[in-house]
Amino acid sequence: MRSWMLSLSGAAALAGCGSSPDVDLKNADQEKVAQAVRQSDANLTLRPGRWSASSTIQEFNAPGMPPEMAAQMKGMIGGAEAEVSCLTPEEAKHPKEEFFSRDNKECRYDHFQLAGGKIDMKMHCGEGRKRQVVAMTGTYSPDAYSTTLTMTPEPGSAEAVTMRLKVDAKRVGQCDGTEA
Repeated sequence: MRSWMLSLSGAAALAGCGSSPDVDLKNADQEKVAQAVRQSDANLTLRPGRWSASSTIQEFNAPGMPPEMAAQMKGMIGGAEAEVSCLTPEEAKHPKEEFFSRDNKECRYDHFQLAGGKIDMKMHCGEGRKRQVVAMTGTYSPDAYSTTLTMTPEPGSAEAVTMRLKVDAKRVGQCDGTEA
């Protein structure tokens, strides 16, 4: 789950090149957002190289979950150890498409804005009575990004987990994609 959260935050900053300067959509499905990001040229590309990303859980509330299990979840999702990865030149040119069109086709963006070094998005996801609101705000540049991801249950949802995760990442050097 931790790597999903890091890629969710990172993928938002990995938008590619195209013909329109900004992405500013309201009430859009995942495919429309993915298409708009692919066509954008708002200087959203991260520089290839070795990246270090760390996550910090700022809030985690799971009513009814035993405290030991909640502590274990916090440790799996956010921790002191940074996750290091290599972003190849090819990956830097193309966003992680699965971020914009997840398996759950029940997600819909209230708004999605990506421009001028800032991201702001909010979407509703889930099926049946297990629905949640996912929001992200943050900043990005070719060499760093910082985002806050908040997940809360939709009013009336059977989903009860609330979480706020802060992800900070920066380019820390060169790599060629063959590193461990």
